[in-house]
Amino acid sequence: MRLVAKNTQFVVFDDFLSVEDFELVKKYIHDENYQIYDASQFDRVYRLFDGKPLIGKSSRFSEKFPGVYSHDQKNCTTLTGIDVFVEHLLSNSEILNEWIGKKDIDWKGFTAKVYLYPQGSGLTWHDDGGNKTGSYAFYTHPSWNVQWGGDLLIPDESTKNHDYQLVTIIKSDNRYDKNKNIEVGMGQYIAPKPNRLVVIAGENPHRINKVEPTAGDRIRSSISGFFVKCNYI
Repeated sequence: MRLVAKNTQFVVFDDFLSVEDFELVKKYIHDENYQIYDASQFDRVYRLFDGKPLIGKSSRFSEKFPGVYSHDQKNCTTLTGIDVFVEHLLSNSEILNEWIGKKDIDWKGFTAKVYLYPQGSGLTWHDDGGNKTGSYAFYTHPSWNVQWGGDLLIPDESTKNHDYQLVTIIKSDNRYDKNKNIEVGMGQYIAPKPNRLVVIAGENPHRINKVEPTAGDRIRSSISGFFVKCNYI
């Protein structure tokens, strides 16, 4: 695990897992069952122009959260590759205190779910505040090319805590997020490099650029989740 970048908004580690453990995670990604986001299960973070990303049908948790996510909650005892990732993230969580706070003081545990983005899919501007102290993405595809898109964009810190309201009308409406972003008009990007972990402090807006047609049949895949506040449990 190598620290490659950090600031007050995010931190990035490359080679987060060993080669052997990363292979176990990739096998889990291959074996998992998925469903496409569509109008019958509209998620208010995703918008109609975000394409058709896929999500894993099961959710994993670093530990049991009484009364939270009870409809699909499973503890991290699956004996699959995702266990390796969750356990490694949990055992190294102290080095993330600067961005997500301290375990059992600020956050109780974290979620883990697989997200797949084929060409034409992305995720519009949003932040991970509310009941979360932060979020993360761990990139699990076997290879990636800078021409394939799928970059994580994080604007200047002055946009933090801006009211990025969730979509209440299902249409192409970005009036809630466009003003602040266009006013600042700059930020940083993080490429979805395989075996890279990105942790983002809460209330920092970000987006996933769409995967380009040049990616062909290659899919941007990640295990992503949120650090859930103690007072939400």
